[in-house]
Amino acid sequence: MNSSRMNLSVYFKPRKTGKQSFIYCRIRVDGTYATDFTTHIIHNETWNQKSQLFVSRAGLDQNQQLATITDDLRILYKDLRRIGDVSAHDLRNAYVKRASKRTLLEAYTEHLVAVKKNLGLKGFSEGTKKSHTSLDGIMRAYLESRKMKDIELSQLRPAFASKFVTWMRSERRYAQNYIVRNLSHLKMIIEAEKRDGYLNVNPFENLAEPKQAPGQITFLTEQEISLITDNPLLVGHLERVADAFLLQCFTGLAYCDLKRFEPDKHITKLKGRYVIQYCRKKGDAFFTIPVLPQTLLLLTKYNRQIPVVSNQKMNDYLKVIAKTVGIQKRLTTHVGRKTAGTYLLNNDVPLEVVSKILGHASVKTTEKIYAFLLQDTILRTTAHLIAA
Repeated sequence: MNSSRMNLSVYFKPRKTGKQSFIYCRIRVDGTYATDFTTHIIHNETWNQKSQLFVSRAGLDQNQQLATITDDLRILYKDLRRIGDVSAHDLRNAYVKRASKRTLLEAYTEHLVAVKKNLGLKGFSEGTKKSHTSLDGIMRAYLESRKMKDIELSQLRPAFASKFVTWMRSERRYAQNYIVRNLSHLKMIIEAEKRDGYLNVNPFENLAEPKQAPGQITFLTEQEISLITDNPLLVGHLERVADAFLLQCFTGLAYCDLKRFEPDKHITKLKGRYVIQYCRKKGDAFFTIPVLPQTLLLLTKYNRQIPVVSNQKMNDYLKVIAKTVGIQKRLTTHVGRKTAGTYLLNNDVPLEVVSKILGHASVKTTEKIYAFLLQDTILRTTAHLIAA
């Protein structure tokens, strides 16, 4: 048997802002090293990289844990060497498999705890928490449907995710894009577990589900908007909700941004013209929205403070409003935003400008949503060039 040399080192690996950082271990055998893995020992300011120890009394337990890990690795290395040649990769995998019985629900729980802990930081809104809580619940429901309390990460295979997709489609009847979202969430969590050393490979890495192309969007025509504007049948709550909805139709504000809209704070003058400027709650994209005459009328009507009820209540009222004024379409707060985008494109505002007004992260997003409208715009704006 050839002689070989094994070295161990431990170090602090910083994580993204708001996430806990851990001490990691690196194994070298004959100068070749394996993928680093976490010791699950939380880093703090008393860590000294030179000595690879915590230099405080409070760090005695952590130092003991590190000593145990290194001792276990050396013993395991000797045991494996008795059988044959051992690479750094072999040693690392053998240790991680022996040391950890990490489960899928443990990974999901830890992820959700991190989301809640980071609430308020960039990318971690109440909506994010709600969405990830829902995704967590769906995975638990799937396991329960298969009479499984949990599953170890080491037991995961591509078939697990494939059956998960089938269950969502056939038993839960989720829309395709929601299935894609759940699968992406699962893959993201497993990829994080791989980075942390619990897995050597992500068994779901090559699995993919196609996104469903967006269908025709629902929007109001100018004639339909006029049915809502100052309609004497709409009084009290219905009138206030109708006006908040109309503000969306003339600005393109999503509901979450409408809720945050403060005219005195967010309306400013840009080269002599009034505009609305602030960042979208979703994605932090900055937008600049021209203040149309209809917007000014609505703001004046309510002394610049249009009341906004909860999203659920607003959507409930919009159903009543549509029925009251004779609109056959299903009205939601999102229809108001789509109406604004449609209005701008139908009035020949360039796609790139509409994208900025709506606060889309990319022009491709705008193009995808309004693809069928763009065909009409192309024909209308090039009519004088096209042969009859």
